[in-house]
Amino acid sequence: QAVQVAEANGLPTLSTRLALAGVLIHDLGDSAAALGEVHACGTELGDGSVSERTEWARLLADAAVEAADDVERPSLFRRAIEVATAHGQPTLRLRLLRVRCLLDTGQVSAAAEGLRACAGEASGGDEDDRTFWTALCEETRQSGHTNGTDPAGGEL
Repeated sequence: QAVQVAEANGLPTLSTRLALAGVLIHDLGDSAAALGEVHACGTELGDGSVSERTEWARLLADAAVEAADDVERPSLFRRAIEVATAHGQPTLRLRLLRVRCLLDTGQVSAAAEGLRACAGEASGGDEDDRTFWTALCEETRQSGHTNGTDPAGGEL
């Protein structure tokens, strides 16, 4: 109801929606609803504080990472990536977390495809993202990825 009151009075809803998304994820286990709240307040990011923008990005990842159902997790990552893209936010970390999820659920070919898709962006990412990407590439190789291409884009 707080969101409706704020909207009716032309007030920002960013912090309220972020708080609600956190409760939906961590207390109620409803990641899909949380992504809806994060998406709904994305247009306010430009006016938000650094802390609010950081929290927004963390909640996008948490919505998928904290999902109770492994089968649902890849689609939640896909949705989180769509939300970030819709609001002009970086997606590399979310895409790498999705690859991690795919490896954890034995979807090695899909993981390798995901790594290839973000190879160019990973090379220009920060040190943490480059390290994460390199480790995921190595794990994908060791998982028996044998379709003839290296997850980094080269030939095996």
